[in-house]
Amino acid sequence: MTGRGEQAVASALAGAFLAGDWTASELFERGSTTLGRRPRWLRRVVVEVLSLYREAPVDRPRELATVVLATDGFQTAASPAQRHEGPPLRVVRILVEPTRMVRSRWPVARVDTVTDLADLLELGVGHLTWYADTAGMQRRTRVQALQLYRYRWLDRPGRAPRLLEIPKPRLRRAQRLLLDRIVARVPAHAAAHGFVPGRSARTGATPHVGTDVVIGLDLAGFFASVPAQRIYGILRVAGYPEAVAHIITGLCTTATPIAVLAAMPAGGSADDRYALRRTLTMPHLPQGAPTSPQLANLSAYRLDCRLAGLVAALGATYTRYADDLRCPADPTWRGRPRGSSAASGGSSATRGSG
Repeated sequence: MTGRGEQAVASALAGAFLAGDWTASELFERGSTTLGRRPRWLRRVVVEVLSLYREAPVDRPRELATVVLATDGFQTAASPAQRHEGPPLRVVRILVEPTRMVRSRWPVARVDTVTDLADLLELGVGHLTWYADTAGMQRRTRVQALQLYRYRWLDRPGRAPRLLEIPKPRLRRAQRLLLDRIVARVPAHAAAHGFVPGRSARTGATPHVGTDVVIGLDLAGFFASVPAQRIYGILRVAGYPEAVAHIITGLCTTATPIAVLAAMPAGGSADDRYALRRTLTMPHLPQGAPTSPQLANLSAYRLDCRLAGLVAALGATYTRYADDLRCPADPTWRGRPRGSSAASGGSSATRGSG
């Protein structure tokens, strides 16, 4: 089992490898400086790393550290026999190269480091990390003055209640800046008509004008069901380094405090209430944050692709307005085999897209 000491050494080596030219000789020299010696196993680590990365993964130091830790060379050095017989596995010097953003396919703001992100949002690094709440402290606090959101339950007759999570002014300002400089610059799918400039409920309904029957599906928990991991993935695809994507994800998601969940009003079935509590307990998109609508659209991109392709194959058009999915039901579909209809295929697509 790998211990924290080995993980720290692997992280230090990853940082050293990224702190200069991406060549075997340079990686070995910087790794040797980090360790304070020139062990033979380090050359094996370098060879294994270069076989996996043609170019330096400047935006992925954590991933690189995981790879270093898993190499045969490092595992040999970390083995109990080697630790007993050889010099201790330790770090004597830290070499750090700031992370860099990779090229993005979209015109998003360039943010190489967490410090750059703090500058973009006009916050100190301390305030930035507090608002991101990556340690999950918000979920446990009962002190309203320390909470980053205001909470309001909305009753829905016969259904589970809805929770509005409204960011307080400074966090809301940071989220609006993120929306303007980053989130809104990543395009939603063409089928998405809600919360997209130039599109509306009207543009979403237009393709279905003149259709006798329209099939509708509703996505349950459109915001709350979007997990933080999916937001992190979107930001990584946009080109942001791991640490930057991690902080932005924290700024745009939240885990509902236990005390707020305990105050959930009556309404809905036991299963629905359980499902709602479960999603709100984990970091999710808060309904009430300015970034949530567009991020929810982006998180549904794969779903939109699958349903648009399915419905197009049936000769129709699919649209989505927030959590409201629509496509026309042509009478000629009745003769198709079971499982080929938009309704049955749509249900499968929504399940497959999480």
